[in-house]
Amino acid sequence: MSVVEFKKVTYIASGKAVLDNISFTVSQGNFVGIVGQNGSGKTTLIKTLLGLLEKSSGEVKLFGENPARFRDWKKVGYIPQKVMTGENRFPLTASEAVGLGLLSGMKSPKSIDSADRAKVKATLETLNITGIADKLVGSLSGGQQQRVMLARALVNDPELLVLDEPTAALDVSAGEAFMKLIRDLNEMRKVTVLLVTHDIANIGKYADKMLYIDNKMVFFGTFGDFCVSPDAALYFGKYAQHIICHRHDHERAEGVARDV
Repeated sequence: MSVVEFKKVTYIASGKAVLDNISFTVSQGNFVGIVGQNGSGKTTLIKTLLGLLEKSSGEVKLFGENPARFRDWKKVGYIPQKVMTGENRFPLTASEAVGLGLLSGMKSPKSIDSADRAKVKATLETLNITGIADKLVGSLSGGQQQRVMLARALVNDPELLVLDEPTAALDVSAGEAFMKLIRDLNEMRKVTVLLVTHDIANIGKYADKMLYIDNKMVFFGTFGDFCVSPDAALYFGKYAQHIICHRHDHERAEGVARDV
């Protein structure tokens, strides 16, 4: 089943095509790394998918529906960039922050009951962060904050996780632990994942496909396909393409060895 579909999608802002004729399909259970330089349209693509921006032309489908008409948001867990900025200024505990994720599936009046609290607790246990449940989110480390936000995205048992640069503010160790966690969720729960990153080599340790955009679509497919792609060679140059593939193979082998 197709979870996400883009067909010849263009988004124009200030006279510039931020997205230019983008087409791809994400199937259920895929883990897709969305890669590109700053300003390449990665976040715009995500916001267009979620109905936060209206495309200029083309067709976008989320679980087979136009995002503007999509209502079953329990199916989608979303972590935007810099999500913790506002919450750092409020006396919000980790468990309370996770509980906010349940509100999207509630009808008015919206309130958290005992069953909801049990669900929050179970989600915290899944991510091994019950020890920080009563701590204020502003007092947590970057890695702990990201796990709290992941718990908030997961508390409704979504079928699709959308993460926009989730490891940008983390150190290498915390970032790697977070990415392994996302990979495990994808493999064990079969959650479809779209993850925005600038790290073209390391994302291959976790994702099964890569979408590389530079306002236009440069490449979409597996990393094996990337290494023999004429379009990728034309864009990066054959030497750079070889270096990227070599780094990817090396990092993937190292990652497998550490996981064993």
